[in-house]
Amino acid sequence: MTLDGVMVDLEAERTCLGAVIVDSARLSVLEAIIRPEHFTDSRHRLIYGASQELVASGQSTDLVSLRSWLAQAGSLEAAGGIEYIAGLIDGLPRLNPEGWARIVREKARRRAVKLLGERLAQQAANGEADLDELLDRHQAGLTRVLDTRDGGIRSMAAIMPDAIKSLDAYITAPYGLVGVPCGIPAMDKLTSGFRPGELWIVAARPGRGKSVLCGQTAVYAASRSNEVLMFSCEMQPSQVVQRMVLAEADVDRWSLRKGDDGGRWARVAEASSRLSPIPLWFDDSESPTVAQVRAAAERHKAARGSLDLVVVDYLQRLAVDTKQDRWIAVGDLAKGLKTMARALDVPVLAACQVNAESEEKRPTMANLGQSAGIISAEADGIAFLHPRDLNQWKDRQHDYPVLDLHVDKHRNGPLATIGLSFERRTTRFVELAE
Repeated sequence: MTLDGVMVDLEAERTCLGAVIVDSARLSVLEAIIRPEHFTDSRHRLIYGASQELVASGQSTDLVSLRSWLAQAGSLEAAGGIEYIAGLIDGLPRLNPEGWARIVREKARRRAVKLLGERLAQQAANGEADLDELLDRHQAGLTRVLDTRDGGIRSMAAIMPDAIKSLDAYITAPYGLVGVPCGIPAMDKLTSGFRPGELWIVAARPGRGKSVLCGQTAVYAASRSNEVLMFSCEMQPSQVVQRMVLAEADVDRWSLRKGDDGGRWARVAEASSRLSPIPLWFDDSESPTVAQVRAAAERHKAARGSLDLVVVDYLQRLAVDTKQDRWIAVGDLAKGLKTMARALDVPVLAACQVNAESEEKRPTMANLGQSAGIISAEADGIAFLHPRDLNQWKDRQHDYPVLDLHVDKHRNGPLATIGLSFERRTTRFVELAE
């Protein structure tokens, strides 16, 4: 072997295969831990893959079946021949195959880390890409390698304690709030807060306040000691923070230009002092990829020790592969954010555009901008912002236009329509007392 022996354990690989040949039922246990690519020896990859194919087709993984399958595939010699395969069951321990499988996976992870490091060193030396982009790309790759959680099937009995614990937390929590609150009382009551692993979408036409609502949620959550990371793809973080401070101070930005500010600057100073210490962080990458978003979130979680909410403003501003069809690419963005939510065990709130067909009418999931079907399938919750009276909304002299927040999808609870008043002066939403 050309690889360092620390990164290769052929005995562990042979033991896993021998266990499967002796007892086909053991494959289901091993599949939750290792995949064919985890094996170093190409012969072992072929034999393990053949075993998977046999079991999937309802056959046994005994020597006769393996020889027949590999021979039909033209791979018998490449797999070492029947003599080598038969030798896998001779003289090797077959107890605790899960332990041997974890050794195989650990060696594969070490090889992958070594390969990533070598590629990073080469690309950095060659100047092939922007350094930040290079680091983000390899951070995402490293995260995939280091994901140590075993997959597989769990019984009802194994899952039940977690289910009851979650239900008990819901019953005993104040106001039933078990997740991260958004600050709109009716919404928090409806959702019980945004929970880890969930992807929530706030959708609207441009200029209807979805960025305001996302930013308002971020401030409210962080003000209650939740660690929040916000990706502001459309506005500079300084502009977002300015809006947050003015809303907190209850001050109209234009009124500050008056000679006599009526103590407004003092209120702004007090508001900035209150908001400065809250754990709200910004990534101002203009159009990051989902991999870069995930890598940044992972770094932040590692550095801070926790991460309670990720806010993305907005979905269609994330970078996609230009070679892909736009419809498929935007759908992949939603899939990526949902995968990130589950992998990092954190809720994700993302703003999303709706198409021009809903300019004058109340939007639905069919109006989600590009890839509506995939976005609506991936999201755990979708809420649409739409003015009750378009003329009132368009009339800039009207200081408090009313919008409805239509919760049209809620995987873990009921649907509802929540009335909101938009305060133009301070750029914030307040729930209507109806």
